[in-house]
Amino acid sequence: MPTARDLGYDFAYTAPYGLGPRGMPENVVKTLHDAFKAAMDSPENMKTLENLRQT
Repeated sequence: MPTARDLGYDFAYTAPYGLGPRGMPENVVKTLHDAFKAAMDSPENMKTLENLRQT
């Protein structure tokens, strides 16, 4: 599948949201990462993504 850039659109999009302050302790970052990853990989989330044709 071509990217937006491949299609001639020259833009970059960054997420405007963060999950904590800059310099957050590495163990906290890892805990948050692991929790979000588990939620994203959950069967319930995968089913929702399939229903929305996002897989």
